[in-house]
Amino acid sequence: MAHRIVDRKQTYFVIGILEARGLRAADSNGKSDPFVVVRINGQKAHKTNVISKNLNPVWHEKLYVGTLKKGASVPVTPELMKDLSVVVSVWDHDTVSIGTPDFLGVVTLKGEEIQSNFDKWFKLNEDSEFKTKTPVSGEIHLKAKFVQK
Repeated sequence: MAHRIVDRKQTYFVIGILEARGLRAADSNGKSDPFVVVRINGQKAHKTNVISKNLNPVWHEKLYVGTLKKGASVPVTPELMKDLSVVVSVWDHDTVSIGTPDFLGVVTLKGEEIQSNFDKWFKLNEDSEFKTKTPVSGEIHLKAKFVQK
C-alpha cells in the first residue's frame, strides 16, 4: 500500500515528515535520538532515519501512498480515504541499552485532513498505551498532498 514508486496516473497521496521541535529529552545527556514511525490503518508504512542527540530534528522524508507501478497494492479510493487513519509517532532510539525505544509523542490524522492538503505544525499528544516518566512535549511539522485522478 505504501511505497515511493506509486503510479501517478492513479489517485495517491504524499505525507511529508519534515521536522520536529521542542521534543522532550529522553536520554541522560539531555537529548533524544528521535525517529518517526507512520502507521496507516494500523500497518507500519514508514520509519524515518534516526537523528542523533537532537531535540529539534529535521528529516524531510516523504511517504507516497497509492497504487504501485509493480506488485500488489491497495488503490487510494474514496472508501479508503473515508476510513483512513494515519498515526505519526515520534520515538527516541536507545543506542546505549538494548531496550525498547522511548515514546516521545503521537499525532493521528484522518482521511478528510489529508484530502484537504496541509502544511502545518501539530502538537504531539500522549498515548494511553505508552507511559512516560515526563510529559510529552513538542510539535511535529507535517505536510500532506492528495492527488485525485
